[in-house]
Amino acid sequence: MILRYALVGICTYIIYNFLLFWLDSSFSSVIASSFSYFFSMSFNFLAMRYYTFRASSSLPSQQLIKFSILSVFNYFLIVFSNYFFVDIFGFNIFYVNNAALFVSILIGFSVNNFLIFKTNIRF
Repeated sequence: MILRYALVGICTYIIYNFLLFWLDSSFSSVIASSFSYFFSMSFNFLAMRYYTFRASSSLPSQQLIKFSILSVFNYFLIVFSNYFFVDIFGFNIFYVNNAALFVSILIGFSVNNFLIFKTNIRF
């Protein structure tokens, strides 16, 4: 399962960064990262539910609500990071987003595994 989690994470990361790279030249960092995040997290939820955790025990709507709460927290982390470090201090958007995504990954597996998709598999 950890390999599937990593594969889905890598695909999500590629989707997110591709969209961010494409949109960053036309929009502000907050708008570019917001759209990229929403689109990549939609992919991430479906891939996590049906491929990584193969969840079938609870309703998808319940899992979507919990996943959305986690995603909103991570979204605000990324938007705050972009505003503070990119727009105010001028750091590179890709470095800032990668740092924020790294923090999201650290908490994501456990939250997804134990609270959202409720599998019994441990690290």
